[in-house]
Amino acid sequence: MLPADKPGVYASSFAKGFFHISPENREKKGTMTMNYTVRKTKEAAKTYKDNNGGKWPCILPEQYKKLPKSQKRICGDMRKQDSGSLERTLLVETGETSQVIGLYEYQARKKWNETVVGYIPAAYGEDEQPCCVRIVGVSVLKSVLVPLLVMAVIVGLVLGWLWYGREDEVPGLDETAVAYRMEGLVNTDPDNTMIPMISDITVSASEGHADNVLINPEGNGCYFIYSITRNDTGEVLYESGLVEPGKAIVGFDLGEIPEPSEYEVTVAIETRDVNNYEQELNGGDMQTTLTVTE
Repeated sequence: MLPADKPGVYASSFAKGFFHISPENREKKGTMTMNYTVRKTKEAAKTYKDNNGGKWPCILPEQYKKLPKSQKRICGDMRKQDSGSLERTLLVETGETSQVIGLYEYQARKKWNETVVGYIPAAYGEDEQPCCVRIVGVSVLKSVLVPLLVMAVIVGLVLGWLWYGREDEVPGLDETAVAYRMEGLVNTDPDNTMIPMISDITVSASEGHADNVLINPEGNGCYFIYSITRNDTGEVLYESGLVEPGKAIVGFDLGEIPEPSEYEVTVAIETRDVNNYEQELNGGDMQTTLTVTE
């Protein structure tokens, strides 16, 4: 039953699923009372307990979906805490006792951290029209996961900002290098450096452009600096800037273009620690042929 000290209640009686307040209080409120009674159904085998210890028979959301359309009307929301409403209440009678709780107005859009726990079959009006009270609870998963996701996004943005800031602080990064991934060229051993092979190089005497890809495989812990040197004269024909792991120079121009012919060249890869670009690490050299066409 409603507590006797409930403000604004002068007399009460339950009939045909309605809770009546005095004419004086109804006139003061200026609103129509919408009071419901629990409708007993065999499907309502679960029990929902509110903060006052009240127990309410309910059905699960999956069961609600199977109800006839005529019984699916939502007449209000119930939460753990009584809304305190006198105009929208739900009554359940169990033997000689009864309990009542104030309902919340139904809102199709729930709060971000709320979830539907279940539904209470109810009825209203003298002809006991069927409806349902939706039970809304706080989702622990949403309450924890959403703030964590927001925090992760913030951390990601901060780290991204720091990363780009770090890029700006590293002098000598090759501006022509782009993000690049080649099948099979991913280093999964952080203790070692993966050195890719370079095929024969062909350029025209008029342009001096080579289509070879100079890649620093993803997973390497160092920068690459590529250089191409003629074996017969020691002349450096090309030198790159710092190439980051996971990036590549896709095509490059020789700084010096030899006469049309074939030349044996050394492609050298100098490595620098990714956390300290001034610290040199072990590199690698490979021999290949440079062909200059007319």
